[in-house]
Amino acid sequence: MNFGSRPIWRSAVLACLALVAVSVTAAAADKLDVILVKATNEGTSDAALKPYLGLLGRYGFTSYQAVARKAAPLKAGDVSLPQGFKATLGEGTGRRVPVTLSRGGKKLIRTTVTFAPKRPVVLGLYTGEAGAKMIVILVLVAR
Repeated sequence: MNFGSRPIWRSAVLACLALVAVSVTAAAADKLDVILVKATNEGTSDAALKPYLGLLGRYGFTSYQAVARKAAPLKAGDVSLPQGFKATLGEGTGRRVPVTLSRGGKKLIRTTVTFAPKRPVVLGLYTGEAGAKMIVILVLVAR
């Protein structure tokens, strides 16, 4: 029996191909916000960071200020941040992407992240310029 001669099978195959195309297009349109945050025990927190204060509070500081916020496509490439920080996204599958955070050419962390809407990823606490405590947050902005 010829596979192409069966209308039901042909319809099923076309439906599957359409679903794959839609999921690839959706993933390609995803963007990330990469946020560099300074953590201190002085002053109040930046209002723009309100959605992330629950996560940031785990680090034990009383104030968090956004130093930089950059948008980037969810695909392989670099996102340069102030104070020599750089987030590098590797080749991934869909929303599962290898991420390397470095500062001044020195690798700080390499991990694989599965991004999901409304689930920010904190890459950790690091020392920046003049001993400042810096945190990097990655947030999926699904389009």
